[in-house]
Amino acid sequence: MSNFEETILVLLKDKLKAVKRNQIVTGEIPFECDFPQTIKNINKKGEIKHKDRSHDFYLYSLADNLIKPMDKRVYGMYCNGSGNELESKMRALRSSSAMTYNLFGNHETVTLNGLSSKSIADGKYTVEFEKQLFTLDESKTSAPANLDAFLTNGDTVVACEMKMMEWFSTNNSNLKKAYINENYYKTCSQGNAFNVFFELASHLIDKNGQIVINDSIEEYKTFFNRYDCFQMFKHTLACYNYCAENKGEIKNLTLLNCVWEIKNINSIEDVKIRDKYKKISTEERQGFDLFKNLLRPIKNLFKNELGVEFNVEYIPYYDMINSVANLSNDEKAYLDRYII
Repeated sequence: MSNFEETILVLLKDKLKAVKRNQIVTGEIPFECDFPQTIKNINKKGEIKHKDRSHDFYLYSLADNLIKPMDKRVYGMYCNGSGNELESKMRALRSSSAMTYNLFGNHETVTLNGLSSKSIADGKYTVEFEKQLFTLDESKTSAPANLDAFLTNGDTVVACEMKMMEWFSTNNSNLKKAYINENYYKTCSQGNAFNVFFELASHLIDKNGQIVINDSIEEYKTFFNRYDCFQMFKHTLACYNYCAENKGEIKNLTLLNCVWEIKNINSIEDVKIRDKYKKISTEERQGFDLFKNLLRPIKNLFKNELGVEFNVEYIPYYDMINSVANLSNDEKAYLDRYII
């Protein structure tokens, strides 16, 4: 772990402890490092090796990292997802899945207000977590896109891709060869739709970034240094398939990048760390702006082929909190753990 990430995690850890201090009668909220363990590993030769496990930034139990226990409905959604979020991942202080659940909780519906500038209409939306939508033909791939939150209000959809600290790392994602091969596309996204998505992919691919496997090109890199454009490409394709398969039912769909950011940059005392945060934050937003600009032909495709008004937007997590109108005072107080 870099010194940069550790500095940010310490701020988050201290803030969570401060928020929870008002809710715990005695003691502090427990982290895994408060209960160091020695793990016994046996290798293929039968040799026993002991390893100390002391994760400073993992909560002791899943419940410690959540606003309230999941009800059966929500728990089932996470169990059916393909990201194994309920294992150790969601106990991590930096877990974007925990951050997503903590915002929407067990509410079957949420009321969104004040997001018209983000192409999102005010209203009451049903909430689904870990919504799986296929990008390519299911008979040829088993890896669906997972939307962190999927909000629906009649014929209006907000598909949320939530990021916490994933964007602190440089972009190492690749695009498989199947995404530039029409034979792998679902029937509804072949023909003209494939041509438009192929054109988008060609703009995202680094022409010098081909990954060669077994003497054939299998995957592609991108020139985007930080912004995860390939993931958003796949989510866009998945949303197109969803609208095509439910043609006439969806009139508006916004793919929303909801990104955890530091609100008060001066909370980072170390000047070098602060400057690095400013730099990567600028890179992330510039990457999004470029991606959004490249989506203009995709917007036309949604409109002309499906009659859907499609938009992609970016919002900091702290602004998203303010837009969820049905949060109680206690819920708002808890979510203050993410405001730094």
